Amino acid sequence: MTDVTDRGLGGNDERMAFLYDSRKVTFGGLAGEIVLPPSKVDAEVLQFARTPFVCGFRSGWAKIDLCTVHIYYGDSKPLDNRRLAEIRNLADFLAKRAKKAAQPAPSTGTEPKVRPPEPDTLVLLGDFNIFNTGDATLKAITDAGFVIPKVLTDRSGSNMGKDKFYDQIAIWRGKRFGETPRGGVLDFYNAVFRAEDEPLYAPLIKPAKSGKPPKYKEWKTYQMSDHLVLWSAFKVDFAEDYLTDLAKENVG
Repeated sequence: MTDVTDRGLGGNDERMAFLYDSRKVTFGGLAGEIVLPPSKVDAEVLQFARTPFVCGFRSGWAKIDLCTVHIYYGDSKPLDNRRLAEIRNLADFLAKRAKKAAQPAPSTGTEPKVRPPEPDTLVLLGDFNIFNTGDATLKAITDAGFVIPKVLTDRSGSNMGKDKFYDQIAIWRGKRFGETPRGGVLDFYNAVFRAEDEPLYAPLIKPAKSGKPPKYKEWKTYQMSDHLVLWSAFKVDFAEDYLTDLAKENVG
């Protein structure tokens, strides 16, 4: 979990955190917040309103670095310049690091041949405040080399109205990590705080500072969230592939 972001800088006193099942996922030790380095052109790089949080995990054969974000919103329109800049700068920065990690170490010619490194899979996910899938904000992610899982390319939005695509999951794939046809948007309001449950919760809805109680539809988002759950399942068992690779190395 991160510390609290600065409200005055647009962070809205938020924290970033990862919640995981230790029976299936192991924390790998990597944990940090991303701060952009100065560039040759601009020594004063505009940093993120909410610093992205990255942690390393291992599940099965997969080594996964998860980077979660809540990108700056700004103006209520598909293209806000600062929002686009945050997305582009982050995607480009992470892609550059991923490419570097995949490069084999330079050889002196006297060392025995070694297997090239197997880079971690990098998963970039969170609230990007992307309005539509055709917007420049999403293109900035894919142009950097990240891929949206196929199962998440044809879905409803994950906002309450199911017409905005604020939340995304994008993959920079390492060697032992694969997509599955499982994923989508989970509308938990079909199970909790349902429309027909309003009379049950009415006594709990207290007046706001204006003196008027909020509408049930708004109130329940403060009990749960105003975003639905975007999810995707991935393949992490590559034992057969590993043994096949070893067999090929031992031939000849």
